[in-house]
Amino acid sequence: MCVLNLNRFTRYQAHSLPDLSICSAEIVNNISLEVSHDMYDSDHCPILLSLLNFGIKSKVTRKYINWAQFSERINDNLCVTDNLSSIEDLTHFFKISSGSSSYSFTKSTHQHSPWWDVKCNYLKALKRKLLRKAKSYPSRANWIAYKNKAGALRKYAQERKDKFWDHACQEAASSNQAFRIIKALLDKDGSLCVSNLMLSSGTSLTAPLAQASAIAMSLIKKPLEERIPFDFSPTQNLRSDYDSLNCSFSMRAFQKSLDKTKNKSPGADMISKKCYLA
Repeated sequence: MCVLNLNRFTRYQAHSLPDLSICSAEIVNNISLEVSHDMYDSDHCPILLSLLNFGIKSKVTRKYINWAQFSERINDNLCVTDNLSSIEDLTHFFKISSGSSSYSFTKSTHQHSPWWDVKCNYLKALKRKLLRKAKSYPSRANWIAYKNKAGALRKYAQERKDKFWDHACQEAASSNQAFRIIKALLDKDGSLCVSNLMLSSGTSLTAPLAQASAIAMSLIKKPLEERIPFDFSPTQNLRSDYDSLNCSFSMRAFQKSLDKTKNKSPGADMISKKCYLA
């Protein structure tokens, strides 16, 4: 999950700036996020996700060299040349032989989706080969072979697309918990807290994207223990050691404190009892 903050309200007549988009931190740079102006008769504005650079054709230049011809050019030039007096002459000699033995061509390339793999490329190339064969030598057998391979490509591509979406949904399975933690970073007026996110290792995270990635990865990996609990309060640096949340405690005392706490009463870190029990 990655935090989306476009300085636009995503809920009708309410402060709701940060939202969670269903995409992992690895592909967030390839995702375009946008808040829709049309609410579609809902109290929340839809968030539109699209892949960047998908369907855009670009050009790529490939260079090849004929090594047999390169060796022949070197031998021919050595027979003509009397002597090579310096390294610069030898380098220039090899550059001339390499340039006369290599060739290049430019063609358009197509950027596929993230779920497109090597097998998809192989099936696509084989389908094109069978199509050229069916057009050059029309016969019932050639057209059947082409249609079978085209069907195999469509089936495999659909399987890859479904697996990619299932994997993305599994990573976002705890999105409700992550949203509650992100919501704890806000003051009551909806403005972002100025305090940094302190990890158990002592690392301070100031960038919003780094904070969101750390929270998302902690929910996905589910670490075994956390030595120091998170303190999301904006005034945690002004507190004494007695009032600070970054202190050791026992689970029995923590359970007794939860029993005495009201259901929707937030603590000093603005996290309610319902959030702890979730």
